[in-house]
Amino acid sequence: MKTITRKNRQTGTRVSVIHGDDLGAEVQPGTIVWYTVCEEHGQICGHATKDVATGFAAEPLTWCEVCIAVLNVLTNSEVAR
Repeated sequence: MKTITRKNRQTGTRVSVIHGDDLGAEVQPGTIVWYTVCEEHGQICGHATKDVATGFAAEPLTWCEVCIAVLNVLTNSEVAR
């Protein structure tokens, strides 16, 4: 198993870095073989290397559409107060 799951500091959500083999994906060298997954929202982002996937795991507000939407709602409600 090549999966790493951690709680993200930005959002408080659990984000995993998963190798395509663990997802049952067909893995071919030089293509997308690593995935970053927001476990709370099911959003997935594919990457060619583990290093890139790990970097994205630290920044779910750049790729998880639900995390982004939640932040926007929270930010707008704070501004409205």
